[in-house]
This record gives sequence, structure tokens and C-alpha cells, in this order.
Amino acid sequence: MKLLFIVMVLSMVNTFFQQPKVIIENNNSDSLSILFLGDVMLGRNVGKHIKEGIDPFFYTQQITKNYDIVSANLEGPITNTVTCQKKAYSFKFNPNTATILADNNMGVVSLANNHSFDCYSKGLNDTKKYLTENQIGYFGGGKTEESFLIREINNYKVAFVGVDLSIGEITIQSFYPLIEKLDKENDFVVVNIHWGNEYELNYSTTQQIIGHTLIDKGTDIVVGHHPHVIQPVEIYKNKPIFYSLGNFIFDQFDELTTKGIAVEVILDKKSITTARMLPYQRTGIQPIFFTQDRTEIFCNNFLQHISSRKKCSFEFTY
Repeated sequence: MKLLFIVMVLSMVNTFFQQPKVIIENNNSDSLSILFLGDVMLGRNVGKHIKEGIDPFFYTQQITKNYDIVSANLEGPITNTVTCQKKAYSFKFNPNTATILADNNMGVVSLANNHSFDCYSKGLNDTKKYLTENQIGYFGGGKTEESFLIREINNYKVAFVGVDLSIGEITIQSFYPLIEKLDKENDFVVVNIHWGNEYELNYSTTQQIIGHTLIDKGTDIVVGHHPHVIQPVEIYKNKPIFYSLGNFIFDQFDELTTKGIAVEVILDKKSITTARMLPYQRTGIQPIFFTQDRTEIFCNNFLQHISSRKKCSFEFTY
């Protein structure tokens, strides 16, 4: 029995640390540009508007197409199945939404959230199939071995990790050894984390403890979502924690849920990264980035505690 137990443990460890497929691209650039977005929900009323010919990315596509890679939290499955969970909020998206994401330069999405399993395993598997067919990478979504993805772009190796604490099926402690390993093997580690309390405008003590620990273990940037509203940015050990970016595309229309921030990150060979805030507000289902004047007003308030910033930007090392 002891031998069987040891074999089982070794198998689990091997599965946990197995190398994912590394997607390699080269745009002949010495830098790497990434745009991080918050929650993207393309079902329910958003799906109805898409059927009517309304493009939710209409006002943002000229910006999202300027980056080497765009990352977002995909808040629900892409599937045609009719067998879905009967709960208060259960989402599913039409298969053509994968093409819409690809057309708007969505390179990777996190499936680590409380809606990816809304249509059970069938819905999750369909999601992965449609994303793969449209050359969109994914990470997270229930299985530990699929919680991360490595993209190699312009000779930078970036590890994207998806953590869902809203359901809590996998403990945060189980991710720490993985992050330490990814930190040693890659240039840049990003943790997309679904956490916190919905509609709370500030992060909790628990979020802060976890955010600090993620950075202590080797994370370069923490990108949070789930509260559906913006939460503050904290700089810890010269690394940023974006506690919540808010909704990007959604059909919630309370004033606070229609505002959000996108985060532009530029990596260069000097191990110095520039992060820039791109605030926006939705009109209906369509986010519209602020004008320059309105952006500066927003940043003067939202980032006032970061003394090293230059308007809406600040630097950190990786």
C-alpha cells in the first residue's frame, strides 16, 4: 500500500509540473507589448446584441490590435450544448464568439473562473476546441495541469497562470511551487486570479496577503478580476498587483460596473517594464477608452498613492 501511495503521489507531481505546449512567435521586435483586460462575458444580453450585428469591440479594436498579445478573463463557456447548470447566473456563448475574439487580437484567455464550468465538462471542452481552432491560447479551467500556458514572443518567454479562488476547488497554496518553477524557467510570470468580493471597491486583507505571497514566489504581475468593479493598484516589492480590472464586456449597467481599466505592459531587454493605465467606460455593451484629458484626471486620482508614476504610467523590474 505504501508503494502504491508513493507512485500515486509521484504521478500527481509529474502531472502538476508537466510542460505545456509552448507557443512561439516572432514579430522581429526587441520589446514585447501586452494588453490585459478584465471580464469578457459574451452571452446573455451581450449575445443578443451580437446576433443583431452589434460588435462589442467596435470602439476598442483599433487599440487592441496594436499589441503583440491581448489577454482577458473569459467569463463563461463557448458551446452549443443545452445541458447547463440551473443556477442564478449561468452563461454560455455562441461558437462564433471565438472568431470575434480572434478578430480582435485576443491571444490568450483565462478560464479560471466560476463560470467556465456553467455547461459542465462538455461546455469546457467545447470552449477549448473553439479557442484552439481560432489560435487562441487558454489557461486555467479546473485542471491543475492546464492552469498555465507559456507563450514565447519576440524571444521573451511569458508564463500565464490562471487561479480561481471564487469557487476554491484548488487551494492557492498548491500554486506556489508551480510559480517558483515558472519563475526560474521564464522571463515573465503573470498570474490572472479570480478572487475578492463582488462589487467591493477595495481589496480584502486576504487578497492582499495572497497577492504579496504570489509576488514573493516569483510572480511579476498580478491581474485580478471577479468583483465586476475596479479595485486599487498596489506596488509590492516593485511589482504591481491590479486587484480588479473590472468588467470589459458585460451586460451589467450599474454605474460602477460600466467602468474599468485595461493595462498596457511593455517589456524590454533591460528587465524594466512599463505599465500604463487605459481606463474606459461602456456604452451599452461597448467599452470606449477615455480621452487623454479624462484619462489623466482618472489617473491623478486612481494612482495618487504611487509616487514614482508619470501620469498614467510607472515602471517596475522583472
